[in-house]
Amino acid sequence: MNYTPKQTTPTIGIYTVETSRTGIHIDYGIAHFDDAYVSARASTKAMQDNRRNAIQVGWLPVLGPNTRIIISGTRYTMEDEYGRLEVDKVATNVESRSAIKPDGTALWPEVWPLERLSERRQKMGETAFRLQYQNDPKALEGAVFNPVLVRAAQAGLPPDLTQLRICGVDMAYGGKDYTAVAEAARHGNYIYLIQGWQKRYDSIAERYRDLMMFCYGKIVLTEANGPQRESYEALRQQGLSVVSYPVYGKSKVDRAREVIEPLLEQGRLKIADPVLANELIKFTGDETKHDDLVDAIVMACWYADKFLPRHESAVLRNVAVAGHSGVTSPVRKVIHA
Repeated sequence: MNYTPKQTTPTIGIYTVETSRTGIHIDYGIAHFDDAYVSARASTKAMQDNRRNAIQVGWLPVLGPNTRIIISGTRYTMEDEYGRLEVDKVATNVESRSAIKPDGTALWPEVWPLERLSERRQKMGETAFRLQYQNDPKALEGAVFNPVLVRAAQAGLPPDLTQLRICGVDMAYGGKDYTAVAEAARHGNYIYLIQGWQKRYDSIAERYRDLMMFCYGKIVLTEANGPQRESYEALRQQGLSVVSYPVYGKSKVDRAREVIEPLLEQGRLKIADPVLANELIKFTGDETKHDDLVDAIVMACWYADKFLPRHESAVLRNVAVAGHSGVTSPVRKVIHA
């Protein structure tokens, strides 16, 4: 909007944060920045800094002293710009609204009644719902991955996705543990999480039968350290193409962050299976909770990102890729299976 005392009728302008400010000057009126600082596309620190500079350096200088500034948006992290404005007391009037009010009633019952909100909460998961619908960034406390980035990564599979697939397998260790499998593939510069499952087995024979049916013809990643060595060797004896995943003494959380976080922040991870997305959102590293699918996801994504070429034709030329723990990568066997 461009409104000065000389005008008899106010004007309204709609711009993006990145719009050129040439010729724009707002002397009087209201400047409303909606979702100005943080969004699904601006959830990393570098992205937030770019958005902040666009506003503070580009837009604020063209606003006159009599212009009222309104900034609205959804909280995504405890350290986001909305929180900074409040802590630094830059904002003089801060109001936070939740889709479900403290008294348990819906904020906008005509459009979002409690029944619909409950369905959305169940579908999204508690953490993502508290962030995007309850405006509660404290939901991220303890979460390893930003649920906003995980939700933004959900996508369908491209029709020309390569048939060269990777299976991360986290084998059960103990009767109450789960065996978990996550399947991934590389498509250009993107890593696609295709599907996954986990199951608690009473029968070892049944477990290996299911793994054979699901993983045959694919590269299998699994740990081969300590008690996992026996399962690793058993998978090889079943005729599967197995590569050992190097743990390097790192914690489960450190390994997960090292592999998944850069893929999410760079927008290179695509998740076709909502079950796998929910597992990443719920992951806290709490040893008392079953997070076996996250281990399987990490293994599959690690290999797909580090050792698979961008194009399947390159795989045909490279029939042997350096393996790990003395194991040769089974690319030749998988292609000709």
